[in-house]
Amino acid sequence: MSISKFVLVVAIIWLLIGIGFVSFYSKFDWDVLLGFATWVLAAGVAFAIWQIIETRENTNRQLEASRKSTNAQIAMDLFKELRDKKTMAEIRKIYNLPDNYSEPENEYQTGIIEYLISRLNILGVLVEKGLIDKELAPDAYAGTTSLRCWYKLHKYIWKERCKRKYFGEYFESYTNRCCQHFEDNNIEVGFSTIDDLVKKLLNAKEEQDKSKKMLYPRSLQEIREDRKKEREIKQKDTGEE
Repeated sequence: MSISKFVLVVAIIWLLIGIGFVSFYSKFDWDVLLGFATWVLAAGVAFAIWQIIETRENTNRQLEASRKSTNAQIAMDLFKELRDKKTMAEIRKIYNLPDNYSEPENEYQTGIIEYLISRLNILGVLVEKGLIDKELAPDAYAGTTSLRCWYKLHKYIWKERCKRKYFGEYFESYTNRCCQHFEDNNIEVGFSTIDDLVKKLLNAKEEQDKSKKMLYPRSLQEIREDRKKEREIKQKDTGEE
């Protein structure tokens, strides 16, 4: 039983008990009437409290329904945007970039890359915040696209991080989530001359060479742990507390 229903039941029982007490008296005097009025007033207060709680619960339900509807619309709009013919054509251009790509040829190419990274980053945010189902996302929301784009753009992203510091982290974490999903479900993702892009990305974690290790897309927890370590090293080097 919900709190609101419980309060309503208590108020009704309270009123019935008051009427029962009054029925025992052979005559009504002011003390009896005053006692009954007090009893009814208490029931009225309880009922008022119930109305407040009920109104609050209804408001919360409406807000939650509105939030879910808005989030669903955002997710659907992003899905349509990523599957748009023009966007898909630009994504295929990124697939054709050299593996060691890190520097755009012109401003137009920079715009395309920044646009795609920002959209995949938003997708990562929506998934991490639970606004898109974490199990559904890799299959329905650009899972393979994220792997292939990370493979082609990871050096550009790391290069930009040297200047911007905070850049594309949710895109990276989403790529990790997709890799783990495909790995757990024995799904191979081929790309160009690579038979299994999932294993190539995940195995990069064990590379000793730092430039090769950057191919590994970290989880959000790993990203935060690495950021904390970097901050501690920087503070130690500068002598800051």
